[in-house]
Amino acid sequence: MLPSIKGNTGFLRLVGFLEAAGWGPLVIYFPIYLENNGLSYPQIGAVIAAPMITGMFASIVWSSFSDSIGRRKPFMIQSALSISIFTFLATIISSFEWFLVLGILRGLLTPLLEGLTVASLFSVSSHTGMGRTFGGYAMWKSLGWAASLMISSILVQLLDVRFALYTSSFMFLMTAVGALRVPEVVENTPLVTTRDAVKVKSLRIMYDVLRERRMLVFLLVSLPLYAAINAAIAFFPIRLKASGTSPLLVGLIFAVPALLEVFTFSRIGGIVDTTKKKWLLILSSAIYSLEFLLIGAVSEPLFLLFAYSLSEPLAWPFLFSASSILVSKILPPQRWATGQTLYRVWAWSFLPMLGSLIGGFISGILGLSAMFLIISILAATSCLLFIWVEEGY
Repeated sequence: MLPSIKGNTGFLRLVGFLEAAGWGPLVIYFPIYLENNGLSYPQIGAVIAAPMITGMFASIVWSSFSDSIGRRKPFMIQSALSISIFTFLATIISSFEWFLVLGILRGLLTPLLEGLTVASLFSVSSHTGMGRTFGGYAMWKSLGWAASLMISSILVQLLDVRFALYTSSFMFLMTAVGALRVPEVVENTPLVTTRDAVKVKSLRIMYDVLRERRMLVFLLVSLPLYAAINAAIAFFPIRLKASGTSPLLVGLIFAVPALLEVFTFSRIGGIVDTTKKKWLLILSSAIYSLEFLLIGAVSEPLFLLFAYSLSEPLAWPFLFSASSILVSKILPPQRWATGQTLYRVWAWSFLPMLGSLIGGFISGILGLSAMFLIISILAATSCLLFIWVEEGY
């Protein structure tokens, strides 16, 4: 019999908090650090894309290996240590070539931490209580993200942008320490004793996940939505700058929704558990469609703060929760790490590249306002298509 859910999820929530605290400064300030080192915009794009490209393939391999041996904690520790080390190394180099090499190596050597953590989280959760369990985990992630952005912004203002990367590296190091205390829940998988047997089983797991029809349907119908979200992530800051938004207000626009999401995640667990996930995906994509429509139609900074702060804390928690739980409803527990990783690689590695290309192409021809109106249509498309999503298990 498993220990109590509360006892098992405590350190997993800590890992989520620390991981989000590590990603916050890295996502926001690493591009600025690269620009300060004299990299051109195409070079900055290449450096940021490098770990995504190599990680799209490597992270799925790492997760299938994790599923094949029924263990996740060692790969969680490896992931956090890898990001910590490579982030620190980035602070002592200054050339494009070395930044590119570090990015490629980071993608190859880093399992996808969030996919492994969520798989472990669901392993110690009751099958009917996934929403409540995930809500508590996601709430701490939002807190970590908001707190790290506040702290790193102060450090950058008082000292230097490099200290944001120091903060990120330290947070990932603490993530590895926290992962040491995560209870290892070994799945009921047949024992494999040889290296060749592990390789064969890993390949079999990847094949089984990739040919699962319900998984493929979910990924395909979510493509327009995630392409739209990633286009918005890339160009919303530019939209704010073009609207004359002050740096302080820009910080508020990104920090306030993260804090409000804490409240949402703490309240929606019961709703997520008792509602079909496709209806939550439809709701979320509809809110995103309206959000992008408003951002494209109005450029007043205070209105953008109001619209984004009102819509994002509703749209993201339902999308994040429903998508993560749906993957674990579609696949058996012995495939969860691979499935969760595949979903995240699709949403946050492949589609960021596609979304940025779409957003840049449309913005260059029609302007930012038209781009947001078009991605609003993309989100609405997924809203209609999600009706075909099926659950299982």
